[in-house]
Amino acid sequence: MRLVATAVVVAALVNLPFAVLSPSGWTYPLRFQGSRRPSWASLWFYAFRLPVVRSIVHGHRAGAANVLVVTTLVVALVVIAVVAWTRRTDPFALGAATVAVFLLTNKIYSPNYDIWLAAFLPLVAWPAGLRRAFGAGTVAMFIAVFGNFRGFVARDVTVAVLPYIVVARAAVLVAMAALALGLAHSRPTTPVWSASDRN
Repeated sequence: MRLVATAVVVAALVNLPFAVLSPSGWTYPLRFQGSRRPSWASLWFYAFRLPVVRSIVHGHRAGAANVLVVTTLVVALVVIAVVAWTRRTDPFALGAATVAVFLLTNKIYSPNYDIWLAAFLPLVAWPAGLRRAFGAGTVAMFIAVFGNFRGFVARDVTVAVLPYIVVARAAVLVAMAALALGLAHSRPTTPVWSASDRN
């Protein structure tokens, strides 16, 4: 209760002055992001190009993506909350799973988001192979997307390889979230931080 109350108070103190002084400026980021279509390095970009889905969302990709992103994110967060309530799950593992779910459900790709998850690498006992797969996927995605933007990766190459990178990265993120929550079993490595360090 203290955590929730503190979060509400801090959010109000940070946001309220801007919301009062410039409502349109305060809501601009929400309106801007809401109007964006799924970027080509997201799962939604390719899902919306499936023949059946494309005919349904034609002309409404941004709105459809917003609904699906919020719905899938809320469902995933409810699952994480249930796991947190019913199991003894490390708080860092819960945070890592939440960030992984955010990366999976987001309609916009940004390498900044991968940095958020990378911060959990020394804190969660993921297998070394999974850590390497995450790093390789992050680098491959960055090169494919921004290499194309900067002109040193041909667009045809990016178009050809990006769907495979996106799907492989999504599989890695699902595995990271499942292992962090204890929903899957593996032979974990020892994190830098452990429960014994609390004492």
